[in-house]
Amino acid sequence: MCSNRAPATASDHAVYHGRDLADAAGEDQESGTRGQGSGEQEQGRVNHDVWYPVADERLINAAIERDMQMVMDLILAIRNIRGEMNIAPSLQINVIVKVETRELASTLRKAPGMRDLARIKDLRIGVSEAKPGSVATAVITGAEVYVPLEGIIDLTQERDRLQKEIAKMSKDIEVFSKKLSNKNFVIRRRRKLSKRTRRSLRSSG
Repeated sequence: MCSNRAPATASDHAVYHGRDLADAAGEDQESGTRGQGSGEQEQGRVNHDVWYPVADERLINAAIERDMQMVMDLILAIRNIRGEMNIAPSLQINVIVKVETRELASTLRKAPGMRDLARIKDLRIGVSEAKPGSVATAVITGAEVYVPLEGIIDLTQERDRLQKEIAKMSKDIEVFSKKLSNKNFVIRRRRKLSKRTRRSLRSSG
């Protein structure tokens, strides 16, 4: 049977070959897209299957947690006193704790590591402990904490510092009281606050 098609030339082979390459590239891209999608689905499935630990309610002891919280509160109270009174962290101090119950006294006495964490030299804990003079005081749940300051800081210098702070606060209170008694000042402050609030709303919107 005769055919009227002209013999294939080199350029024809090049065109056919180019089409084959384009078709192959398209199939690879499509396959890669399908693979990527399946990979994302697989990854999502794996993420959903990740195991997370679950708390065992039988191991939770509310009494132990409460006791540990008391120990933490005491250590924090002592550290706060150190910071407020500018007591060097390396300096060991004496601490007196007046507790409301004997059970709490027993809990605090048996707390491991508390002396090291709070840098305590001598620790007295009891229901009948009295507040001595010249101490820094802190209050926690069920107890009062006393840190004797004599021999640790200059009490005269500390009194002078506190008196200066009291004088400054008294002056600030007087200034603010005068401003608040001025109706024009209050109105201007309200307008400024209102404008600031509106700007905040516009920026957040």
